[in-house]
Amino acid sequence: MRPKSSFPADSAAIVVISPHFDDGVLSCGQLLASYPGSIVVTALAGRPSSYGKLTAWDAAAGFQAGDDVVAARRAEDQAALAALGARPVWLDFCDEQYGHSPTLEMLAGGLARAIRETKGRVVFAPLGLSHPDHKRTNAAVSTLIWSLPDLDWFAYEDAIYRCSSHALRARLKALSRVGIDAVRAGSSSNHGLAEKRQAIQLYPSQIRALCAPGHPGYHDALKPERYWRLSTRLDRNVPVEPRQDLEALAPAFRALGEPDPPTRRQRWIARLPSPVRTALSGSLQIARLRTLRGWSDRYARN
Repeated sequence: MRPKSSFPADSAAIVVISPHFDDGVLSCGQLLASYPGSIVVTALAGRPSSYGKLTAWDAAAGFQAGDDVVAARRAEDQAALAALGARPVWLDFCDEQYGHSPTLEMLAGGLARAIRETKGRVVFAPLGLSHPDHKRTNAAVSTLIWSLPDLDWFAYEDAIYRCSSHALRARLKALSRVGIDAVRAGSSSNHGLAEKRQAIQLYPSQIRALCAPGHPGYHDALKPERYWRLSTRLDRNVPVEPRQDLEALAPAFRALGEPDPPTRRQRWIARLPSPVRTALSGSLQIARLRTLRGWSDRYARN
C-alpha cells in the first residue's frame, strides 16, 4: 500500500488532520487501517453557541431544528474511527456553515498544540481542495510545516473535491508560493478497503447528505487514496529567496485559506434558473452541459 522509502515504519502511529468529522476517513481510511493506534485531529469540531436556523447541509443530513448536530456527529466519528483502530481529538473551532470560522492564526495554534500533545511525528493533512474549510485547514498546516520542521509532513488529496484536476494544479502552485514543495508519495491498494467501507457507513448523516439530490455522493472516497510528501525548500537545501521569510509570506499564507474564484463553468451555472442549478450541481456531466448550453445562452440574453 505504501512506499517504504516515503512512509513511516509499520509500527509507527500517525496523526491525520481532518477539517470536518468525516474527511479523515473519506480521504485516509485505508491509511488509518494500516496504522492502528493513529489519531485523527478534527480541526472544526466545535459546537456553536447557538445553532440558529438549520443549515442546508444539516437539513440534507436529516437533522431537525433543535438537534445537537455536533454531538451526533461526534458520536458518528467516535464509532467510525474505532472501526479503524484510531481515536479522535476534537478541536473546539466551528465549521463555516455555523458562521464562526477561526482565524488562520487561531487554527494554526490549536492544531500545533493538538499535534504536540499527541506526540506524533508523522502528520497527514488535507491538500485543501475547493472547500473553504479544507483550504483554511491546509493554510494553517502550511504555517506549521515551517514552524515545526522536526515533524514529517504529508498531504492527502481531499476525497470528492480532488475530482478537479484544475483545483489540484492550482493548489500545488499556491503551496509553492509559500515555499512548500509537494512530491507524490504513493497511493493505496485494496488493503484496508473493507475496513474503510465499514467506517464510512458509520457516518449515516453524512452519507445521507452526500447522496442527496444535487450532491456528488461518496463514490470517489472508495477510489485509491493519494498522498504527497511536503517539505519546505530549506528541508531540501534549496535556498529560499531573501524576501521569503515567514513575515513576508504572511499574505500568501492567508491567500491559501481564501475561497477559489468561480470557474467559468460555475459562472455559467450561476446564470441558470434555480431548479436547473440544483439538478446540475454536484455530479455535473459534460454531456448534459453541452445539451443545455445553447438554451442557457438564450436564457441569459433575455
